[in-house]
Amino acid sequence: MNRMAYLTGFAGLIIAAVLAHALAPQLRSDARYKPGEYQAAKESIALSLMGQLQMSVSDLMWLKTLEYLHNGIIYRMPSEREQTHGIHAEEFTGMGAGVAHKDGPSLIPDENRDWRGILGEMNRNIEPWKPGHAHHSDPQELIPWYQVLVKFNPHYVQAYTNGAFFMSDFAGQPEMGRDFLIAGAKKNPWSFEIESSLGRIHFDYFKDYQNAANALAKATELARKEKLSLAKHKDKLDSVQVHILSEAYLFLARSYTELGQFDLALAACDEGIKQVPQYNLLRVQKRIVKKHMSDAATTDK
Repeated sequence: MNRMAYLTGFAGLIIAAVLAHALAPQLRSDARYKPGEYQAAKESIALSLMGQLQMSVSDLMWLKTLEYLHNGIIYRMPSEREQTHGIHAEEFTGMGAGVAHKDGPSLIPDENRDWRGILGEMNRNIEPWKPGHAHHSDPQELIPWYQVLVKFNPHYVQAYTNGAFFMSDFAGQPEMGRDFLIAGAKKNPWSFEIESSLGRIHFDYFKDYQNAANALAKATELARKEKLSLAKHKDKLDSVQVHILSEAYLFLARSYTELGQFDLALAACDEGIKQVPQYNLLRVQKRIVKKHMSDAATTDK
């Protein structure tokens, strides 16, 4: 009986070996990477990790710029419960479009709101804090932060727009701001925010209305493409982007007006009103353009 079992098992092994040999070409799976595949996978993993590192470092640096702007004090958004008790975030708009932000209460609470007792008192003596809303330091001190930040992550659009604004306005160096944005536009050719900021610098600081119009026209074109792309995913521009787009149309119309190209200025107003109907300054600019057109027609007569 045992002998019969051995013979049967041996025969089964032979049959299995024959079947395996016959099916091997169809079932073979190479578990090892070929040299090219292995290198590609290695590079892909490395790039992925580097991308994560870029984002982590740049996000950390961004938070540090806010902390530096707030004189070392960390602020947070109020909770729903705090809002019911009259504690709200305050809108800070003293730095132009795209730089505006909200400041809530400091992370370290004042004595009246702190339940920690002596531990809270120790915390306030060790860490920087201030009751009430945020007080801001000189923004031009943040310029080196932005210059380093874009080295880590060249696609951090807000670092370019904020940095250029601080360079041009607070540091009084619009050439530096312009060059910073031009470098940012090369790294982010899809960004209407950077093009819009570049147009504003040409308009506000250099009175270079032709280059302003070129940059702002490009900004509005890129914004339209972005809106269409977002709409496909049932998304839309955020409030800051809407404000930047609104001003892009306004200053595009103003640039054309300064150049005496009233038909283009009127078209920019009409397109802007269509894209951002809630922005009433475009309607004001449209009336200004029509007045210029009327005056020009009267002069020609």
